[in-house]
Amino acid sequence: VVVMSPAIDAYAPFIDAVFGGASDHSPRIPYRIADRAVRATDDVVDAFLTLITVLRGRMAASEVLDLLGLEPIRQHFGFVTEDLDVVRGWIKESGIRWGVDAEHRRASGQPAMSDNTWRFGLDRLLLGYAIAGEGRRLYAGVLPYDEIEGTTAALLGGLVEFCETLFTFHNSLQTPRPFDAWRDDLGRLLHAMVASTNQTAHQHRQIHAALAELAEHARAGQFDEAVDLDTAQMQLTAALERTAPGRGFLTGGVTFCAMVPMRSIPFRVVCLLGMNDADFPRVRRAPGFDLMAQKPMPGDRSSRDDDRYLFLEALLSAPERLIITYGGQSIRDNSEIPPSVVVSELLDVLGESFRVTANGTERSQPTPPIEHAHESIRQRLIVRHPLQPFSPRYFGADQDPRLFSYARHYYEGARALTTARRHAPSFLSAPLAPDALAKREVSLTALTRFFENPTRAFLQNRLSLYLGKDIETVDDREPLDLDNLDLWKLGNGLLERAMDGERIDQALPSMRASGALPPGTLGQCTFGDVRGEADALATAASALSRGAELEPLTVDAELDGTRITGVIRNLWPTGQMQYQYSKLGGRHDLGMWIRHLILNWVQSEGYPRKSFLIGRPQKKGATATIFFTQVDNAAEILRELLRLYWLGQEAPLLLFDKASRTYVETLRRNKSAADALRNARKNFEGDDHNWSDLDDEYVRQVFEAADPLDPDFRFGGDATQGNDDPFPNFADVAVIVLAPMLDHRRDHREEQP
Repeated sequence: VVVMSPAIDAYAPFIDAVFGGASDHSPRIPYRIADRAVRATDDVVDAFLTLITVLRGRMAASEVLDLLGLEPIRQHFGFVTEDLDVVRGWIKESGIRWGVDAEHRRASGQPAMSDNTWRFGLDRLLLGYAIAGEGRRLYAGVLPYDEIEGTTAALLGGLVEFCETLFTFHNSLQTPRPFDAWRDDLGRLLHAMVASTNQTAHQHRQIHAALAELAEHARAGQFDEAVDLDTAQMQLTAALERTAPGRGFLTGGVTFCAMVPMRSIPFRVVCLLGMNDADFPRVRRAPGFDLMAQKPMPGDRSSRDDDRYLFLEALLSAPERLIITYGGQSIRDNSEIPPSVVVSELLDVLGESFRVTANGTERSQPTPPIEHAHESIRQRLIVRHPLQPFSPRYFGADQDPRLFSYARHYYEGARALTTARRHAPSFLSAPLAPDALAKREVSLTALTRFFENPTRAFLQNRLSLYLGKDIETVDDREPLDLDNLDLWKLGNGLLERAMDGERIDQALPSMRASGALPPGTLGQCTFGDVRGEADALATAASALSRGAELEPLTVDAELDGTRITGVIRNLWPTGQMQYQYSKLGGRHDLGMWIRHLILNWVQSEGYPRKSFLIGRPQKKGATATIFFTQVDNAAEILRELLRLYWLGQEAPLLLFDKASRTYVETLRRNKSAADALRNARKNFEGDDHNWSDLDDEYVRQVFEAADPLDPDFRFGGDATQGNDDPFPNFADVAVIVLAPMLDHRRDHREEQP
């Protein structure tokens, strides 16, 4: 069997996916893809071409990081896969976005600023290893990045070596030069940045041969003008296609190849793949210097005539079966698309030469009789396939026996389309078994983080599933428009400085040096807005921090078989103090409440039993302060929280940031449970204008197809479980966790300590 195509490279990934993978229900078929220049396994060739593309561009952070992740380049500089995650964090935190330096930005049409360039970030990384800046102190205008120490220095050295090599070639290859010079310079680039092993040495030779061919052709054509890197890469890619070795024609049960001359060897089955109107006969645009194309003469070679002859050769090579495929339906509106003109001509000839009768096909007579039962040759020969491989028509839902499929996974999809609709299954069919290796021990930090988002804690701790914003990404643009997280980092940093006694109005230079501010006047305005709010929060916190700060309280105690450990800091004679740039409410209140419970449970002598939380109000304003009163039954409340904590290790606890708080607050206003549940559902589902619990990636993953607010909701869908079920429903969890907190929560404006 031979399968020919005008553009075999376009179908190569599809061919590898279909024929290359073995399956349980279909045997592997020997196949070869011939006439294909650069294959997916040509790692060195792909890496080298990608390297040239990066050198031509903006040197964006993600592009350079992806380049370092390519195996031939990563091996050359001695990196392992685990190192890339560390480097990604360094790039993000040091403020690197794009551009080598200020000069590169200027050449790209941007202001000549070094902010957020690679030189800017590397200076921070290197200086941070040498001295500690604590995120505040500048040295020669550079803010050290303090997170590099010990063994990570070797990794930083490898990163600097990679970057310096890359930047050296970036600067040197921007100048146009003749092909003789490109042969030498690109050869040095290959040697300096791409690893060569026994398995990849032939690919290095292939690249050197392609570079030598470019120089030889330029010399033969007496072309000695300078060309830029873009042109050199384009010609190199074409040369690599020409110098690629043969790919084993006629060495498999099925041979895939391009439509080239002299392929007229008889095959039992010949398939012509992708015979679309726009693809065949192929359109070859003549270069501007082709004088023959400008003044054609009789007898000149015609590429369209050559392709028509190739099509005739393919027809004559098929003694048993001929299969022709083309895209005949639009993927947008399902409208009909005509095939290649040579296919249409073949159908016209067959239609004039044959007719289809009830007894089969016979050659047409000069004056064929008109029979209403006859179908045309075109209708008989053309098979219209569905646009989706999981269409039920492939699995018996169509009268045409020529439509069939052996793909079991597509069969499951087709069966799902023909069966009755049903609700998606629950994310968890049943609670997980308790972790037998887990100790009955929890840290104060883990307990607080759990109740702030129990669904996230379950997916991360038990399933090792990380979603959404938890995945580290690298930005390629300057921080022109700061999101809420970036604003919080900026405001919280200024608040910490103010609480340490610094004048935060003088922090603008160090903030600029961190790369966290937008450039120019925009960054100055952003800093001014955040500074005002941080200053107001620091003033409110200082007013409540009277007396000398107490020593941190170490917690190491046991309650009902669970050991609780941790350290409580920011303790003053007036109470526990926590200040934050975040808005008060929701999970921030709950985290402070748990630390307040621990403080009241241990009842250590000399330590207060009140707690203050200072932050921004929900509505526009400078500051807001809440405090929690003394808790006499702290052990009883904490015992219930620990019970829910351990249940939350087996299944997601039905506690949500907005819905649970709304439910309890509605009950406290003497409303009915039905009203409370109705209000809670609005906050759980939300709308287009307000943030809801389902906007959280973890909550949406688990509960998008379920109704956790239903009083009878259970993981596994069994609503008949009685009171013996240890997992409480949404309403019970909300009351157990939040009602005691709201009972002891006070607005500082309502009641003075």
